Amino acid sequence: MDEAVQSNERFIARSFIVNRRSGRTLAIRRLDSRNNPFKYEVPGGKFVPEEEHMLTGLKREVYEETRLKIVPTSRTPLYVQSDIMRHGQHDGIPCSRRFFIATQFEGVVNVEESDEHYEYCWCTYPQFMKLDLTNETRDAAKQLMGHLRRAGVRGVPHLKELYS
Repeated sequence: MDEAVQSNERFIARSFIVNRRSGRTLAIRRLDSRNNPFKYEVPGGKFVPEEEHMLTGLKREVYEETRLKIVPTSRTPLYVQSDIMRHGQHDGIPCSRRFFIATQFEGVVNVEESDEHYEYCWCTYPQFMKLDLTNETRDAAKQLMGHLRRAGVRGVPHLKELYS
């Protein structure tokens, strides 16, 4: 495969992992890196469409970062962001981020084996939104409020509550 084509655009798949019993969402905190140091985000990462299916890449990345095996609620992303990356080694590269929700998962969260993250927390929506989130994660959480509410996340406001 032509390296110029591969590095020309980044494809990222991430998942809001929701514990339906507690109504909390998993957030993981990045290590000190060039990209969003010490910020919280939802698990996931890069996949190469020519090499693996988006859902395969999502499951692989989530497992690598958290040791959780997930089942997304949908085979298609619930929210897509497309923009130009503005940080670190990928500055100026087009990026397409696809966000999913997973309410089925197995395993115990373990970020100690991750080379990108060092801590995690399970949060209600208000707690989640108070974290120092990456811009992409905050935007996705706002866009997916209705989906997160239906998935069982506690504290997700209804739109009418935001404007009253």
